[in-house]
Amino acid sequence: SEIELDGTVEAPFVDLKMYGDSFQQTYSGKNKVIIAPSTKTSQGVDWVITDAMITGSGTGTTNWSLITDYISFATPLPEGQYTFSLPQAVGKIFQLNIRDTDGVTHDYNIEAGNTTITFTTSYTASAYRFAYRTDQGAVSVSIPNKVQLEAGSTATSYEPYVGGVPAPNPDYPQV
Repeated sequence: SEIELDGTVEAPFVDLKMYGDSFQQTYSGKNKVIIAPSTKTSQGVDWVITDAMITGSGTGTTNWSLITDYISFATPLPEGQYTFSLPQAVGKIFQLNIRDTDGVTHDYNIEAGNTTITFTTSYTASAYRFAYRTDQGAVSVSIPNKVQLEAGSTATSYEPYVGGVPAPNPDYPQV
């Protein structure tokens, strides 16, 4: 026997179950900096940056090695208080160089053995870069690529860079 349906059957769903991860991660846009994947040689140190790690090795020929070139902020940062943090302590100074809108560079150091520094600016910041202290000696450093600069005086949990605006889905950041 055949059953013919005309599309007008109304029946409630019975025992309908949904499986899977229903959590939706969102990001607030609090992290102001990114260290994008790249390779660079600076002052005798080879830097390899992946989404996961920042690795430097070699022998420094001057006291400082640049990890990145200048990167423009998505939106210039106004004067205020900021906290710069690393996911773990490193053996030498990890430096954030901020260039203001007048082209002046301001240096902020996370000293060896520490993970954060809080500082106050009296200028508008237009760009940033990162450097590492070599003391003209051997460099061997590897840290997770979870560097963060955020407004305020407290280091909070790491959030990926999403271009300075909230991102409703980490797979599609608002950059």
